This record gives sequence, structure tokens and C-alpha cells, in this order.
Amino acid sequence: MGSFKTGSTNISQVRAFRDIGWQVIEYDFMERLKILGSLESRDLEIVDLCNFEMPDLTFISKGAGISVSCIRSMNKISSTILWYMDPIDDNWDENLHQRMVNVDLVACALSQPYHEAKKLNPNSFFIHEGFDELVDFPVTQPKKWDVSFIGQPKGIRAVYQAALGFKVIQGAYGTDHAKVVAASKINLNFVVNNSGCSDRVYKVLAAGGFLLTEDWPGRSADFRDRQDLVVFHNLADLNQKIRWYLNAQEEREMIAGNGLTSVQRFSRQRFARRINKLYLSASEGA
Repeated sequence: MGSFKTGSTNISQVRAFRDIGWQVIEYDFMERLKILGSLESRDLEIVDLCNFEMPDLTFISKGAGISVSCIRSMNKISSTILWYMDPIDDNWDENLHQRMVNVDLVACALSQPYHEAKKLNPNSFFIHEGFDELVDFPVTQPKKWDVSFIGQPKGIRAVYQAALGFKVIQGAYGTDHAKVVAASKINLNFVVNNSGCSDRVYKVLAAGGFLLTEDWPGRSADFRDRQDLVVFHNLADLNQKIRWYLNAQEEREMIAGNGLTSVQRFSRQRFARRINKLYLSASEGA
């Protein structure tokens, strides 16, 4: 249960679930809301669909707008997992908290939301969002930019961009994302509210890119600074490291190669298998 518009990770998640043997019924709860015109009608349709299909597990991707009463009705039919992939931002509100409280399991892609979710629901887990093996892979592409950032230039990113003038690319999805990574000598990543590692890190590394990133809690357990990627700590440090690594092609390529190897542990299929393991463990303990 998620969004299936272009660029949504829910699309590759569904494919990964099918790859590991699940039978999946896709339900775009945001699109159905537009069509049905009210939250009440959409929620009734969700419950009717669950009653008709009788799923073993209902996987809810964030679930914005889905009522607690709807989740409680789903709980009577199947196990429920709420997947939350965002940092602690405007989405982190009382409605989300109540959804987390009422599902059977919560899975978070970022470490800080995971620790906060654990306070709401003891059955909360941290799961790497990872990369999509079918689109995030190294491609041969001429270098067009010295330094680039793929994403929205907002918050601290806009401050850094104004100071350093690096290229900002928006709307790069699928294999286009990998091509942009390949076209940049240095790829940047910023961490929102110290929340943790977004899927940008996995996507850049899986495409063979050299990554300069802010640090995040738990990073050292997954990636090594100056071996898989390079961490910067402030504007002056970033500026200095950009200058250094633009002139150190051999070292850049070595680090990018190590990052490509290390990130293979975090494929989308690994994500699906971890969700499956959580579901099976919860079912056995029920």
C-alpha cells in the first residue's frame, strides 16, 4: 500500500517482494483518494479490499491520511507493517505517531526516526532502504560536472550551494540517476536533522560514484570514511575536500570502487528479505 507514480521506491519494493516469492496486490492509496474524493470512502475501500483478498501482511508505506480505525480494522485481517523512510520533518506528527502505535510492526529507513518510533511501538526496527539493482549501477558517461547534488536545493543544501556553486540536478529517476552520478566527478549528500542515511547514499555508491557526504549516526557500521566514501563536517571542510579530491583522480576512483563493493549488502532484494524475516518472526511470536 503506497504510491506508484514515476520515481517512487514503492515500485522497486513491489518487484523485490515478488522476486522473493510474495504474491503482491498493489494499492495506491493516494491515487484512490483523488478518485474517491474523501478519506472516509478511501479507508472503507481499503478495509473492503482486505476483507476480500485476506492478505497475510499489509505493508503500509508511510500511510499519510489513513485513519487509526482503518488500521485497527486491517489488524483484524492481517499483520500490518508501517514503513517510514523520511527524516523527522513535517511528516513526523501526531497522526503518524498514532499509525505507528497501532500497527503490528514499524520499519524505519533512518536511525533517528527508528529510535523515536521505538518509544511509540516496541516492535520497531531499522532497515536500510538500499538501492534498486535494476537501475542503480555503474554506467559509462563523460564527466560533465566537477561537483553535483541530486535532489531539492532546500535548507542547508541551499546555503552550501550558494557558497560553493555546485551543480544541482532535480528530477533524475531510474537509470537517469545513475547517468547523472557517472557524469559527476564528486557527488554530494546532505543529512536532514541528523536523522540518518537516505537512499541517495546507496544509489550514488551503487552507480559507482564518488561520494562526499555529511556524517550520520551509525555510518561507521556500514561505510568507512576515506575508504568507501568521504565525510565532511562543515562548509570550510567541504570546500577543502572538494579541491583535494578534484585533483586526486586515482584516490577518488579507488574510494568509489570500494563504495560500490560495500553497498552491495544493501540491495532492494535484501530490503525485501529483511521485511519478510520481520513478518515471519512476528507471526511465529503471535
